[in-house]
Amino acid sequence: MDKDGVCPRPECDVTVEAVAGKGDTVGVVVSEHTLLRDLLLRTDHLAPHAAAGQGLRTPLPGEQARFRVTGCGSVDGKRARTARVCADAR
Repeated sequence: MDKDGVCPRPECDVTVEAVAGKGDTVGVVVSEHTLLRDLLLRTDHLAPHAAAGQGLRTPLPGEQARFRVTGCGSVDGKRARTARVCADAR
């Protein structure tokens, strides 16, 4: 955040990890490069009945936010990236 209270454009990487033995469950990992205020994974964008074990997060730059998503089947990183949203998104 700069001295005027303006946050830089949110930047992050999103990857998807398989969960062993759980065919309909994946781990979505969001690696932050900048502050992501109120990060949320909109699971309904992954599958109609998908659910995550947690809601809003505010990870700091350099941290990772991990979401375990059930009921979504196979998901790739591009699709998971479109499902994430944060307060500073432009």
